[in-house]
Amino acid sequence: MDSTDAQVSDSAGNSARQQSIETNKTKVIACQMAISELLKGVNVDLDVHLAPTICWHLPGSMAMHGGDCFQGIDGVTRMLTKNIRRFYQPETIEVEFRSLMAEADLVHMHFGMTALTPAGQTYKNDYQILFQVDESGISNVWEYFDAHRLIQTLDEHNQSSSLIC
Repeated sequence: MDSTDAQVSDSAGNSARQQSIETNKTKVIACQMAISELLKGVNVDLDVHLAPTICWHLPGSMAMHGGDCFQGIDGVTRMLTKNIRRFYQPETIEVEFRSLMAEADLVHMHFGMTALTPAGQTYKNDYQILFQVDESGISNVWEYFDAHRLIQTLDEHNQSSSLIC
């Protein structure tokens, strides 16, 4: 193979990788849109977006408040429809997307979120989420946020004691 063939081959490989990265970003955006609808009470099929063996990781400090890893589509759905209500009213969530980046099978999303707590107090935090995407969908999610800020907001209104499972 001469250098021209190698350049064409390398260019095709880069193009395929870039297409895969863009596909992964599109999958994450579609999933986040579906989750947004789910939080509004719309019946959404997350199976289309999530791998059957998904693991959604929350900061380890959240373990005492109901979980640090939700396994499988049922576990993630339960987190998004039931567990979340202990922290804030899902229908009040407002998201400000700040960035979306990807490399290989990883997609990173940065956003800010505001919502009302169960007692009606304002909660505001910043989030970083890393998604891992494979052929079956989103297989791992690592969600990072200031857990102390969340618990502190709830403590200010004597709500955090109701969070412990």
